[in-house]
This record gives sequence, C-alpha cells and structure tokens, in this order.
Amino acid sequence: STGREDIRQICKHLGLNFRCVGDGTQKRIMALKLDIIRERKKAEELALEAPRAVAGFYRGALNALPETEKYRVNALFVQFYGGERAWSLGEAYAPEALQAEEQERKEKRRKTGEEPSDSDSEDMEELLGRFSNVQQGS
Repeated sequence: STGREDIRQICKHLGLNFRCVGDGTQKRIMALKLDIIRERKKAEELALEAPRAVAGFYRGALNALPETEKYRVNALFVQFYGGERAWSLGEAYAPEALQAEEQERKEKRRKTGEEPSDSDSEDMEELLGRFSNVQQGS
C-alpha cells in the first residue's frame, strides 16, 4: 500500500491521471496517458476546423486565463464542442454524471411543480411587472 501511495503522490505532483484497479491486497494503481497533452492537440485541431467566432472565443478564453487553468479550457472545448470525453476533467464531467445531474434537476422541478418552459418571455414579463420606475426628486 505504501508503494501505491508513492505512485499516487507522484501522479498528483506531475498532473497525471491514474486509476486504481482491484480490491484489498490485489489493488493496483496505473498511471494513465497524459490526457492533457492529447486534449490540447485535439482542441487545437477542432479550433482550426471550427467557425471563426468559435475559434476566436476558444483562443480568447485561453489567453484570458492563467497557465494553470488552460488545460480546463482545452478539456471543456473538446468535451462540449467536439463531443468527445475529456478525461482530464475527472468523474464530475463524465457523460453519465452530467446526465444524472440533469435528471436530478428535472425531478426537483417536478416536485416543486415548476414546468420547464421553452420561452423565458413570460418570466421576463413577470419580473418587469414587479418593478416600477422611481422618480428622482429634485
């Protein structure tokens, strides 16, 4: 187990993803390929093929964020624009987790009696009706 912990610490220090396989004394830890490099290359390829506005937004987001956060921009671009799984985002962004989260939101709406609407115009009219203009006193 100390060997696995050493490998786990090395992987975290180098920013590598790893996977634990097995149980108990048969548990093994494996370092995965460097997903960040693969996702950066895929994001660059997608940006070359993407419409100019999409590629500009992607590059602007890359330039706006510090170096430590750029891998997330690449991963999110690959997953949500390219439609491929971005492993460097972890389990929270796995398609199954995202679908389960969306299903939870739908269940909560049903429980509270809210129905999702296609148009927000009714909501906007309701909000506008709540507020009135205040005249400035001279």
